[in-house]
Amino acid sequence: MEKLEFGKTGLWVSRVAMGGIPIMRLRKKEAVDVVKEVLGMGINFIDTATGYGDSEEKIGEALKGKKREDLVIASKAPASDKKTFLEHVDLSLKRMGIDYIDIYHLHGVNSEEKMKQVMGPGGAYEGLQEAIERGEVRHAAFSSHHMPLQRAFEFIEPAVQKARECTECEECIERCPYDLAIPELLKKNTAFWEKCKRKVG
Repeated sequence: MEKLEFGKTGLWVSRVAMGGIPIMRLRKKEAVDVVKEVLGMGINFIDTATGYGDSEEKIGEALKGKKREDLVIASKAPASDKKTFLEHVDLSLKRMGIDYIDIYHLHGVNSEEKMKQVMGPGGAYEGLQEAIERGEVRHAAFSSHHMPLQRAFEFIEPAVQKARECTECEECIERCPYDLAIPELLKKNTAFWEKCKRKVG
């Protein structure tokens, strides 16, 4: 399985990733077998969340005996405040039986109000920064399902400054699928945007 460098993180991920939602519907043994099969195919990038039922536990069972340094694990927490967010990080680590998570998302930042809570004093973003300082998380991320990108962009400007710096990378869409900033920034250059869209199909 071909691997690509994930933006400027230094992480090398398989071109295809596994999402943790579908295995919620499977019995534990079936789910563990699926994850092991995926890993056996050379897929090393697995995405899940604290809110995906028992997905993290099933993934954790499948990871037993695997070389942690060969894997890229992403998870998410919907907490708005620092304390709850750190509790979610700890829960994810325990469920999956790992010492750190490569990419951790502030999950479901779907409104201006939620963004203000997350980024404000005592908000979840402070918890994410602390988790990174502790070595429990390597890279910060955001996820949103409904919030207009432009509104989100106004709030997370400091957090996405590094994303701005790599907008001339022609593999940004492939390498940074979780970053709210990149698609919006790329739209400023219509020709380049269309070229990237054609490239990724």
